[in-house]
Amino acid sequence: MRIKTIAGVEERLAKVHLAIAIAMLGVWRIWLYFPFCVAVHLFLVWLTKRDENIFLIYTQYSRQSDVYDPWVRIDRKSKVKRPHGFGRDILC
Repeated sequence: MRIKTIAGVEERLAKVHLAIAIAMLGVWRIWLYFPFCVAVHLFLVWLTKRDENIFLIYTQYSRQSDVYDPWVRIDRKSKVKRPHGFGRDILC
């Protein structure tokens, strides 16, 4: 599936970047932001070329990052338990 791009950048990333650039350059008149804006745009173009779904991947990760817990916990309320001999009710 092809992703819609604006100036070589994934659409949602381009809109966010454009909004920040307009705020910095147009509203607050921070002209020193322009070289940084160009560098960020080139970085976003590189990211989009590398993986078109980078924004989708990041949003999925940001939603799931708090869910993953690498530590073993003894959860006696859980209905799905490991079988005996496969780490059931032991911490390590």
